[in-house]
Amino acid sequence: MNNSLEKISIIEKEKLSGEFYFQSLLEQGYSKSLLIDGDIERLQYECLSFLAHKVERFNAGDSSSIRVDKAQDIMASNMFTIGLWLKTYQNPDDAITAVQNEQIAELYQKGRKRIAAMVATTNTIHSKILQRLVDTKNVF
Repeated sequence: MNNSLEKISIIEKEKLSGEFYFQSLLEQGYSKSLLIDGDIERLQYECLSFLAHKVERFNAGDSSSIRVDKAQDIMASNMFTIGLWLKTYQNPDDAITAVQNEQIAELYQKGRKRIAAMVATTNTIHSKILQRLVDTKNVF
């Protein structure tokens, strides 16, 4: 029997998208009045500033112009990475608090570290599977 108490969340976890977690979290946070207009404006500015930084790195500092579809891809990647970090919070309300208190660049870096850890784990599992394969004449 589990006697632990679970914190009640204002945001409904089942309404959050797995793929577009960050965006759906912001939408839910705003609709439930956990985020105000000022929070959304700050986040939009930080996301655009971070996108400008990533575009500059993408172009190796040569130019700030980039095709719209490439900029959209970079922004989607940034948001996915941030969302991957925010998914680590058991309660979505705590993720909203993190969004309010941390900079977009910090959330992104934490997401990158999580991705690196997931890749390392995957590589370890892959190498262990390769070591335990049954030697057969079949090629896969």
